[in-house]
Amino acid sequence: VSKSTISEVMKNIDPDIQEWASRPITNHQYKYVFVDAMYIKVRENNKIVSKGVYTAMGINELRQREIIGFKISNQESEQAWSEFFEDLTMRGLTTPELIISDAHSGLIKSIKSQFIDSSWQRCTFHFLKNIVERFPKKNSEDAKLLLKSIFKAPTYQHALQLKEELITKYQNN
Repeated sequence: VSKSTISEVMKNIDPDIQEWASRPITNHQYKYVFVDAMYIKVRENNKIVSKGVYTAMGINELRQREIIGFKISNQESEQAWSEFFEDLTMRGLTTPELIISDAHSGLIKSIKSQFIDSSWQRCTFHFLKNIVERFPKKNSEDAKLLLKSIFKAPTYQHALQLKEELITKYQNN
Protein backbone atom coordinates (compact mmCIF):
# COMPACT_ATOMS: atom_id res chain seq x y z
CA VAL A 1 0.00 0.00 0.00
CA SER A 2 1.46 3.34 -0.98
CA LYS A 3 1.87 6.31 1.35
CA SER A 4 -0.53 8.32 -0.77
CA THR A 5 -3.20 5.61 -0.43
CA ILE A 6 -2.80 5.53 3.35
CA SER A 7 -2.92 9.33 3.45
CA GLU A 8 -6.12 9.37 1.39
CA VAL A 9 -7.77 6.75 3.63
CA MET A 10 -6.84 8.75 6.74
CA LYS A 11 -8.31 11.93 5.25
CA ASN A 12 -11.55 10.05 4.61
CA ILE A 13 -11.86 8.55 8.10
CA ASP A 14 -10.62 11.56 10.10
CA PRO A 15 -14.09 13.18 10.16
CA ASP A 16 -15.64 9.93 11.44
CA ILE A 17 -12.98 9.64 14.16
CA GLN A 18 -13.49 13.27 15.20
CA GLU A 19 -17.27 12.79 15.30
CA TRP A 20 -16.93 9.70 17.49
CA ALA A 21 -14.35 11.33 19.76
CA SER A 22 -16.55 14.38 20.36
CA ARG A 23 -19.88 12.56 20.74
CA PRO A 24 -21.98 13.17 23.86
CA ILE A 25 -21.59 10.50 26.54
CA THR A 26 -24.82 11.27 28.34
CA ASN A 27 -26.68 8.03 27.52
CA HIS A 28 -25.17 6.18 30.49
CA GLN A 29 -23.86 6.69 33.99
CA TYR A 30 -20.31 5.40 34.36
CA LYS A 31 -19.69 4.20 37.92
CA TYR A 32 -16.19 2.97 37.13
CA VAL A 33 -13.70 4.53 34.75
CA PHE A 34 -10.34 3.03 33.79
CA VAL A 35 -7.78 5.47 32.38
CA ASP A 36 -4.36 4.80 30.91
CA ALA A 37 -1.83 6.15 28.45
CA MET A 38 0.30 4.25 26.00
CA TYR A 39 2.95 5.49 23.63
CA ILE A 40 3.01 4.92 19.91
CA LYS A 41 5.39 5.98 17.17
CA VAL A 42 3.88 8.21 14.50
CA ARG A 43 5.22 10.02 11.48
CA GLU A 44 5.01 13.77 11.91
CA ASN A 45 6.66 16.32 9.62
CA ASN A 46 8.74 13.61 7.93
CA LYS A 47 10.14 12.16 11.14
CA ILE A 48 9.11 9.49 13.63
CA VAL A 49 8.03 10.80 17.03
CA SER A 50 6.49 9.27 20.15
CA LYS A 51 2.96 10.31 21.06
CA GLY A 52 0.89 9.51 24.12
CA VAL A 53 -2.54 8.02 23.54
CA TYR A 54 -4.83 8.62 26.51
CA THR A 55 -7.81 6.31 26.83
CA ALA A 56 -10.82 6.14 29.13
CA MET A 57 -13.03 3.09 29.42
CA GLY A 58 -16.24 3.36 31.40
CA ILE A 59 -18.35 0.63 32.95
CA ASN A 60 -21.97 1.70 32.70
CA GLU A 61 -25.02 0.86 34.80
CA LEU A 62 -25.66 -2.14 32.51
CA ARG A 63 -22.16 -3.43 33.41
CA GLN A 64 -21.00 -2.93 29.84
CA ARG A 65 -17.55 -1.65 28.97
CA GLU A 66 -17.32 1.26 26.61
CA ILE A 67 -14.44 3.38 25.36
CA ILE A 68 -15.67 6.84 26.30
CA GLY A 69 -12.67 8.87 25.23
CA PHE A 70 -9.22 9.06 23.76
CA LYS A 71 -6.73 11.80 23.13
CA ILE A 72 -3.34 11.99 21.46
CA SER A 73 -0.82 14.15 23.27
CA ASN A 74 2.86 15.06 23.12
CA GLN A 75 3.37 14.34 26.80
CA GLU A 76 1.89 12.71 29.87
CA SER A 77 1.39 15.43 32.46
CA GLU A 78 -1.10 16.64 35.03
CA GLN A 79 -2.17 19.43 32.66
CA ALA A 80 -2.69 17.07 29.71
CA TRP A 81 -4.69 14.64 31.87
CA SER A 82 -6.79 17.53 33.20
CA GLU A 83 -7.58 18.65 29.65
CA PHE A 84 -8.59 15.07 28.80
CA PHE A 85 -10.88 14.87 31.84
CA GLU A 86 -12.35 18.32 31.14
CA ASP A 87 -13.27 17.13 27.64
CA LEU A 88 -14.96 14.02 29.06
CA THR A 89 -16.87 16.16 31.55
CA MET A 90 -17.95 18.64 28.87
CA ARG A 91 -19.24 15.70 26.81
CA GLY A 92 -21.37 14.50 29.73
CA LEU A 93 -19.27 12.34 32.06
CA THR A 94 -20.59 12.69 35.60
CA THR A 95 -18.47 11.97 38.66
CA PRO A 96 -17.69 8.23 38.72
CA GLU A 97 -17.59 6.34 42.01
CA LEU A 98 -14.14 4.93 41.23
CA ILE A 99 -11.34 5.78 38.82
CA ILE A 100 -8.71 3.10 38.21
CA SER A 101 -5.30 3.93 36.78
CA ASP A 102 -1.57 3.43 37.12
CA ALA A 103 0.32 5.50 39.69
CA HIS A 104 1.61 8.28 37.39
CA SER A 105 1.86 11.29 39.73
CA GLY A 106 0.42 13.81 37.26
CA LEU A 107 -2.51 11.51 36.54
CA ILE A 108 -3.31 11.01 40.22
CA LYS A 109 -3.16 14.78 40.88
CA SER A 110 -5.46 15.42 37.95
CA ILE A 111 -7.97 12.79 39.09
CA LYS A 112 -8.02 14.29 42.59
CA SER A 113 -8.58 17.82 41.28
CA GLN A 114 -11.04 16.99 38.49
CA PHE A 115 -13.13 14.37 40.32
CA ILE A 116 -13.15 15.47 43.95
CA ASP A 117 -15.89 13.03 45.02
CA SER A 118 -14.44 10.01 43.19
CA SER A 119 -12.29 7.37 44.80
CA TRP A 120 -9.04 6.35 43.11
CA GLN A 121 -7.56 2.84 42.95
CA ARG A 122 -4.27 1.73 41.53
CA CYS A 123 -4.72 -0.71 38.68
CA THR A 124 -3.79 -4.20 39.87
CA PHE A 125 -2.23 -5.03 36.49
CA HIS A 126 0.18 -2.08 36.75
CA PHE A 127 0.78 -2.70 40.46
CA LEU A 128 1.63 -6.35 39.81
CA LYS A 129 3.86 -5.38 36.89
CA ASN A 130 5.76 -2.89 39.08
CA ILE A 131 6.33 -5.52 41.78
CA VAL A 132 7.46 -8.20 39.31
CA GLU A 133 9.94 -5.76 37.74
CA ARG A 134 11.75 -5.69 41.10
CA PHE A 135 12.13 -9.46 41.25
CA PRO A 136 15.52 -10.95 40.38
CA LYS A 137 15.69 -11.90 36.71
CA LYS A 138 17.02 -15.35 37.57
CA ASN A 139 15.11 -18.14 39.36
CA SER A 140 12.03 -16.11 40.26
CA GLU A 141 9.35 -17.71 38.08
CA ASP A 142 7.77 -19.63 40.98
CA ALA A 143 7.63 -16.47 43.11
CA LYS A 144 6.02 -14.54 40.23
CA LEU A 145 3.37 -17.23 39.78
CA LEU A 146 2.61 -17.27 43.50
CA LEU A 147 2.36 -13.48 43.58
CA LYS A 148 -0.02 -13.46 40.62
CA SER A 149 -2.15 -16.13 42.28
CA ILE A 150 -2.73 -13.77 45.23
CA PHE A 151 -4.47 -11.31 42.92
CA LYS A 152 -6.54 -14.10 41.35
CA ALA A 153 -7.56 -15.76 44.63
CA PRO A 154 -11.26 -16.63 44.79
CA THR A 155 -11.68 -15.26 48.33
CA TYR A 156 -10.03 -12.69 50.55
CA GLN A 157 -9.07 -15.42 53.04
CA HIS A 158 -7.39 -17.46 50.32
CA ALA A 159 -5.46 -14.37 49.20
CA LEU A 160 -4.21 -13.86 52.76
CA GLN A 161 -3.06 -17.49 52.94
CA LEU A 162 -1.19 -17.15 49.64
CA LYS A 163 0.39 -13.90 50.85
CA GLU A 164 1.67 -15.64 53.98
CA GLU A 165 3.03 -18.49 51.84
CA LEU A 166 4.86 -15.99 49.63
CA ILE A 167 6.38 -14.16 52.59
CA THR A 168 7.42 -17.36 54.37
CA LYS A 169 8.96 -18.87 51.25
CA TYR A 170 10.76 -15.81 49.85
CA GLN A 171 11.35 -13.20 52.55
CA ASN A 172 15.01 -14.13 53.06
CA ASN A 173 15.89 -14.54 49.36
